[in-house]
Amino acid sequence: MKNAIFEPSMLFATQEDWYDDQRRDDFLKHLLDNITIFEDHFSSSILWTDALEMCLWAAPQLSPWRVDRDFNLPLVQIFYRRFQPKCKLLNCESDSYAVVIPALECFRPDIQSAFLILMDEVARCSEGVFICLGIRNRLEGKRDYQFTCVPEGTTMVPIAINHSEDWLRHIQVERTHWPEKRDHADRFAHAVRLVLQRDYPNRASLYDYSFSERFITDIAAEIKYRVEILAMIAKRLTLTAASARGDGQLRDESVAGKCECRFRVTQRPSSTRIHYTYDSPRKIRFLRFYGEGEHDDGL
Repeated sequence: MKNAIFEPSMLFATQEDWYDDQRRDDFLKHLLDNITIFEDHFSSSILWTDALEMCLWAAPQLSPWRVDRDFNLPLVQIFYRRFQPKCKLLNCESDSYAVVIPALECFRPDIQSAFLILMDEVARCSEGVFICLGIRNRLEGKRDYQFTCVPEGTTMVPIAINHSEDWLRHIQVERTHWPEKRDHADRFAHAVRLVLQRDYPNRASLYDYSFSERFITDIAAEIKYRVEILAMIAKRLTLTAASARGDGQLRDESVAGKCECRFRVTQRPSSTRIHYTYDSPRKIRFLRFYGEGEHDDGL
């Protein structure tokens, strides 16, 4: 799994940003969301240097959160408990600065120098990495930062993480959170939450949800359609009953003679399906998964 680099504007705030309540809150949420997801779901490291460490903690220029009595202690605890244990210190062999295109906004020369020396070392080693970008340096669309070490000319294009949910596109949830036995419902529920967060970051689930032991047993042995199962469950949870019935993928419908509904996971010829019921108007209980070639009661 790739290591990560937290670009300086993730960690260092300007005075102007810090003393604007909205911008401060945005900075803190962006920082905490990204640290939490990386710590919880990635076994790799955050690449770091002693020079960046000095910029973060040493006087005379301290990041404004370091001198804010309301935020200093909780943020220091987060750094020591969550950020620093993930750090891997690099000993940079050169004091050369990487050239970055497009330019990054770095508001202190000492921070910029330490960061570009780190990026020169990483580019020189040809290591593929993630770069987690602060709000002021995010690139939307399909743009990327390119770092080149001089004079060798070795170029590196890290995988950009602009928003915390971007991390989730690099987690194989269908492998890391798939249930292995019937009492793994909580594990699968976590997988569904991650897919909802990844695929529908601006839409909350319309329902609470749970899984029967039979459903978990059904999917535990499934190999081929794991991605589709997660995707279609997440989609169903974001749609009203009427919208699900009209959706061309789900084709949600009632099961004849039962207080159940079903929707398609895959289309013909495999025609895999999931059956569910409503425990209440806002709570869905998933009952069965019918895999490829299995008889779907009600057809």
